[in-house]
Amino acid sequence: MTLVETMISASLGVVVLGAIMTMSFYTARSFASLDNLTEMDAESRVALDRMTRNIRQSRSLATFSETNLVFNMDSGGPLEYMYIKGAEELREINGANVEVLLTGCKGVRFDVFQRNSVSGSFNQFPNITATNQAKVVQIAWTCARNILGAEANVIEIQSAKIVIRN
Repeated sequence: MTLVETMISASLGVVVLGAIMTMSFYTARSFASLDNLTEMDAESRVALDRMTRNIRQSRSLATFSETNLVFNMDSGGPLEYMYIKGAEELREINGANVEVLLTGCKGVRFDVFQRNSVSGSFNQFPNITATNQAKVVQIAWTCARNILGAEANVIEIQSAKIVIRN
């Protein structure tokens, strides 16, 4: 083998090795992204199921804002859901018990409506003027996670309309 043939084969080997390493990196990142997305979706579902169960069992809505809901419960104490933007967390506060339901929340929004739908429209409820009119709570959030130091996964919106049964 001559020096030229050795250099050409070494160059081709480096190119092939580089292509394999690049493909391996992107494949590993893709698998990590899918795993992360699945985990985020599962956490969102668990949080939404828990909130749905508790809101349906509440007696009434006490106060609300776009990032905070407080319910009167039959047990006597208030139940509060609070979004803390700086910490990117959605928290449930039940008496002295504070539990983080979601992390990595880029935005959470609560809207409150009456049960009666608007005639001639689809799936809309009039806004309330007093908390005793509240029968439907809409919850929507956007979450994101980092993969290898960069924000990669974003669940655009998880959303639900929950009816207060009492």
